[in-house]
Order: sequence, then structure tokens, then C-alpha cells
Amino acid sequence: MKRCMIGLVLAFAVSACAPTYFGLSKEQWQSLTPGQQAQVIRSYNEREAERQRAENDRAIIAEQNAPLNNLIGALGSSVPHHEHGKSKTITTSSQNCTADGSQCTSTSTSRSSGWRVGN
Repeated sequence: MKRCMIGLVLAFAVSACAPTYFGLSKEQWQSLTPGQQAQVIRSYNEREAERQRAENDRAIIAEQNAPLNNLIGALGSSVPHHEHGKSKTITTSSQNCTADGSQCTSTSTSRSSGWRVGN
């Protein structure tokens, strides 16, 4: 049983280290034509842009909800061990690559609620 578990952990660890190209294994990537590779890159960039938009939307909603959450925190200050003064910072990042995959650019955005309760 112990050997089986160790083997399973090692198999998972090795597979996690396998390089990927825009979500595909090296073998899958190499089997594609240049046109197919360009389409995979475009699709990858579109998915990444959509993920970034969704993350930004979540950050905006969290920022809009901050006053209400702070009010709830202030009203609950009579509860022992309640912590005050926390501000929330959300950082998002995205990566876009050229069609041939030769250049990629990364973008990071940080948002802070800027709301603090207490000291």
C-alpha cells in the first residue's frame, strides 16, 4: 500500500512538471501545423483575456461591497477577537503572446479597497 501511494505521488509530481505550450503538451504542440499553432495561441489569448475580465469584475464587485462589509465588521465589533483595520488588495495578471509565440507580455493589476475600519 505504501509503495502504491509513493508511486502515485511520484507520477503526479512528474506530470505536474511536464512543459505545456498554451495548454497543450509538447507532443501535441509539435504535431500541429504553424496555422494550427497560431489558432491555439489566439484561442489561448482570448481565454486569458476573458479570465482577466472576469477577475477584474470580481475585484470591482469586491471594491463596491467593501463599505457594506466594513459596516458589518464595525457592527460586529462587540464580538471578541474581531480584527479591525484590514484593507483588501487584489492582484490580477495576464499574459498575451504573439501568434508565432516568439514574444509574450505580462500585465499585473493591483486593486485596493481603500476602506479601513477602526485604527
